[in-house]
Amino acid sequence: MLKKIGVVLGILIAAVVVLVFFVILLSRPVDEEKLKELGVIESDSLYVNVDGVRTRYVTSGEGEQAIIFIHGFSSSLYSWRACLGPISRHYRVFALDLKGFGFSGKPASEYTTGEYVDFVIHFMDALKLDKATLCGNSMGGGIAWRTALKYPKRVEKLILVDAAGYPSTRSGLPFIMKLGRLPGMENLFSLFTTRGRIRSSLESAYYHDEQVTEKTVDAYYYPMRTKGAMYAVLARMRHPRSETENWQGRISELRLPTLIVWGAEDTWIPAEDAERFHGDIAGSRLRIFQGCGHLPQEEMPEDFTSALLDFMSGKEKEILITERFPASSVAEQGVNV
Repeated sequence: MLKKIGVVLGILIAAVVVLVFFVILLSRPVDEEKLKELGVIESDSLYVNVDGVRTRYVTSGEGEQAIIFIHGFSSSLYSWRACLGPISRHYRVFALDLKGFGFSGKPASEYTTGEYVDFVIHFMDALKLDKATLCGNSMGGGIAWRTALKYPKRVEKLILVDAAGYPSTRSGLPFIMKLGRLPGMENLFSLFTTRGRIRSSLESAYYHDEQVTEKTVDAYYYPMRTKGAMYAVLARMRHPRSETENWQGRISELRLPTLIVWGAEDTWIPAEDAERFHGDIAGSRLRIFQGCGHLPQEEMPEDFTSALLDFMSGKEKEILITERFPASSVAEQGVNV
């Protein structure tokens, strides 16, 4: 009997040792030079100091009107890559990695939405941008409209793409994100942040999951392997529901030209929220893309770009309608990434 107990204990100890080894191995940060070699930090990346945080961004285009693109949770400026080129032919475009995400710095912080609102304005200050249109997806959309409320003189127009804003009871979030909200997960979370899990999360965000390429997986996976990434992700995940509820009642105060773009098949933030934004923001325009999930700018970049340029040019100035677009041929052909 004692011999059997000894064998079991030996197996358990060996399992713990292996687990600890993998936690240490997988939580080891990948350095910047290696990321450049892998091509996930592109050669056009620029950096600026914002609130003491080394902040990555890209920019292109000319003209007086500037558009700042703000990514969603656990994402990066990569999310806008397919759209920036065509849009930059008409406007100055800027896409940044928010602090705690992508390849920007990841300091110890609470990572509240309020912090991010100020961070966006300080990013504009650092680049000497007095005003800009803010375009945000998911969490980035929530940051964008809150920035417009707090700093109305700095935001010219607003583009909300499957934006956060209303409390939701939908259960469409992937397993890895639900896991991170549990207490005591700091040391184990990296074990679940594998390429396979990242791919699974992306496929749940896309409607046409065959569009999720290896390059896209790399763009989401490697930022999670940088120093401080796990802390930032978990800190952001654990913000209370009240943070959304405290702001929700102010959405109707927005008084600026606003375009709302949504994927009809979004399982992360339902299309019903698009209708709520449209109803709450006077004079807003709404475009819902059929056959599209949570990331229209990635799944249907040509349609998204067209909608944005129409809005920015004022072609919709006198049209207060909701347009529902059919699935794009882009979804069938795939997207160049």
